[in-house]
Order: sequence, then C-alpha cells, then structure tokens
Amino acid sequence: MQNDKGTLQRTPQISFWGRRFFQKNPLELRWRAEGVNYLRRDGGDGLRLDLRPEVALPFQMSNYLFGSLNLAPRETVYHLYEAEASSDHNLSREVIELRGNVATSIGRIFDWGGEALQKIKHEIEPELSYLFIPHTQQQHIPVMDGVDRINRRNVLTFGLTNRFWGKFAQRTFATPSETDTDKDVELLNPLTSGDVREMGQLKLALSYDIDKERKGGDSLSDLDFNFRLTPTSYLSLGFDGGLDPGPWNLTQAMVTLGLSDPRPIIRRVLDPDFPLD
Repeated sequence: MQNDKGTLQRTPQISFWGRRFFQKNPLELRWRAEGVNYLRRDGGDGLRLDLRPEVALPFQMSNYLFGSLNLAPRETVYHLYEAEASSDHNLSREVIELRGNVATSIGRIFDWGGEALQKIKHEIEPELSYLFIPHTQQQHIPVMDGVDRINRRNVLTFGLTNRFWGKFAQRTFATPSETDTDKDVELLNPLTSGDVREMGQLKLALSYDIDKERKGGDSLSDLDFNFRLTPTSYLSLGFDGGLDPGPWNLTQAMVTLGLSDPRPIIRRVLDPDFPLD
C-alpha cells in the first residue's frame, strides 16, 4: 500500500458549456465553465473556478476556401485551503488564446453499382491552423491537474483528412404494428437504414513550433494519425498513433473497436385517451 496523503480528491466537480449563434451576425459565442473542489492531506488544495468564453468569426473566401478566427480570454481563480509557493490563499491567472484556421474540401463521386453500396464519395480536406498563447506567470499556483499549467504556444499545424462516404440502398425495418398487435410501443430511432454514411477516414497532422525553431530546438511535433473504418452500420474500427518525424519511430498507438445495434429501439409507453362529449 502506498501513502495517499498527496492524492487529490475531487469533491465535487461541476461543468457548464454551450454555444450561441446570432441571426444577423456571423459571430458565434461559445463558453465553458468548470468549478472543482480539490482536497488532499499534504500539499496545495482548494477551490478552482475556470472560465473560458470564446468568440468565433467564421468566414468563407470562395466556394472552396473557408475558415475561422477565434479569440478566447480565460480567467482561472483559486481559493486555496493550504498555499504552497505563496502565502496568499486567493489567487488568479489570466490567459488569452488566439486561434485561426483556413481549409478547403475537394471531392469526387464514384459509381459502385452494387446492390447495397451504390456510390462512393472521396473527400480531401487540407487545413492550416495557428495557435498563439502568450507566457503568463503561474509558478505560485499549485499543480492539481493540467488546467493549472498552460504554457506559451506559438504553433502552426498542417492537417490532411481523407474521408470516404457511401450511398447505400435504403432498407426498411418492420414496424411493431406489422409484427404484433401491441399499439403501446414508441420507436426511439428511425425505421430506415441506409442512405449516406461515412465509411472511413484517415487524418494526418503535423505541428511546427515557431519558438523552438528560433531557439534551435526540435521544432516538429510527432506526426499524428487517426484512422477510422466503418465497414458496416454496426461495426467500427479505429487506430490512432504518432510517428517521430526524425527516425520515424512509433511513439504512441491505440486500437479501438466499436459495436452498435442498427435495429430500431422501441419502448412501451402509457398513453391514455380521454374522450370528450
């Protein structure tokens, strides 16, 4: 058994997030707020409230070029029960995040001609994004999780996504009224299967750290790849990983398998009718 005096306990944690669109304005407002109470026997602990509103301005320069600009000020306030690097129990940290991205999408449709799979659409989506976070003083704040340390970022990221869509012949399931005489049944999902769904995607992303390049360090991140394959409506396969662009060694990998029931979900309901005379 290990000593658990330094283990942090979350009691409780509350999160709230959302977004809002404006009818006559292209701006989009997003927000995320989280409050958590950390407790432990030894070390810094306390209450933390993290507020992150964000304003996004999407734009479209042509039929094939689109993107967005994002501005997110972030305020994190603390009430520490036991301070470590400072005698002040009430602390705060202010950070601002600037993001921008531009992308395009090119696609082509191929006739497959099968009984189930009729057409395949291949889309290529290159994207260039930029993230800037200035340096901020936060050494006086205890580290309770990843929110407490936000490093300076000055990074360009290039991503390339390949998507494959399939158009399938529509298949209709039998309704409950067609299989039995029970009328007190409500369907929770559509009765049809088919139409258009994503069959697979491969996404590659590589980041370039501008600050590290200026200091003569390794400016390239790992080449991240995300592979998703959905051969049927009930089976999905995934493989995520990272490659070091120097020796091209595999630095991380994860395999996923997903199963779902494509049949309609039903539930019984009580729906009495009251005739009026």
